[in-house]
Amino acid sequence: MTAPALIFIEDADVYGRFGGEQYLNQCLDNDGDGAYDTDRLNLAKVDACEKVAAACQVQIDVRAAFASGTIPQYMKTMASQEAVYLCWQYGSQGQACPKFTIAQHEDNDRELERIRTRERAIGAPDPYPKSSQLLDKSNYDRKRT
Repeated sequence: MTAPALIFIEDADVYGRFGGEQYLNQCLDNDGDGAYDTDRLNLAKVDACEKVAAACQVQIDVRAAFASGTIPQYMKTMASQEAVYLCWQYGSQGQACPKFTIAQHEDNDRELERIRTRERAIGAPDPYPKSSQLLDKSNYDRKRT
């Protein structure tokens, strides 16, 4: 059985970074009714959140943070920015994606790699959920005694 979708950003997080809902409408309104396609927006949000969660899982238990409502703001910011990029990909097949959005996507990919390799922190939620790695059996003694 698959786990439910991990969506920790809202529609407003995405269209706020788009510059407003009217611009999101321009990108995702394929049928011309004046409203964005909610299915495509939800797909972009799920894909963006899962991508960010996969990278951040090495630092925190993302599901526990999601369940307790303590996802770090930096994760939300990165997921929202990635969702903007994915909206352009899903709405225009990447043909009309602004250069700034492409550059931001590439920056996010670099940051996610730094998070995966623990070169960058993701921010501290309050209260901090359990670590994704068990450290209770670690031996910090250099001589291994």
